[in-house]
Amino acid sequence: GFAQATAQLEAALGSRLAPLYQELWQGNCDKMIDAGVPQPVAEQYADHFVLGSAMDIAELAGNAGLDVDQAATAYFAVGEALGMPWLMAAVVNLDVEGRWHALARTNMRDDNYALHQQITARVLAHEGADAQQRLAAWSAQVSTPLAFAQQRLDELRKANSVDFLNLSVANRELRKLAEFVAE
Repeated sequence: GFAQATAQLEAALGSRLAPLYQELWQGNCDKMIDAGVPQPVAEQYADHFVLGSAMDIAELAGNAGLDVDQAATAYFAVGEALGMPWLMAAVVNLDVEGRWHALARTNMRDDNYALHQQITARVLAHEGADAQQRLAAWSAQVSTPLAFAQQRLDELRKANSVDFLNLSVANRELRKLAEFVAE
């Protein structure tokens, strides 16, 4: 079940995190330690930012017939390739003015989690001995739209301001990748 998958993921978290996620985890941990929180508690705090995806990863593993470690490695590798930690932080940090903005931000966050899971499912559907080989196979199949999406997302990361409009463009690029079918 999900509890077992989450426990398994938490136990292997350090070895499964791609560099962007490791950086996020370490930054959250360091922030808490600097505030005087004991290291074990700071690490648990940092874990929760990454373990928010545990149910998605468990579902991916079950659907692909893989163990949680393999699905997690693929999930974090896809997130690394697409800059998902930055994108999710940008969405969460959007300024909201009232309930409609708050609802739009929540919907955008949920959409991005769902798209991350859908793209990872596409990756896991490819043949390969490990997550990196599966990601390489998928990347080769979607090379043109992937390069375009990565370029667009990189432009957004470098922009001076991030708002609902440009993040909706990022969301659309992810959707195109999730729905892409090679001809």
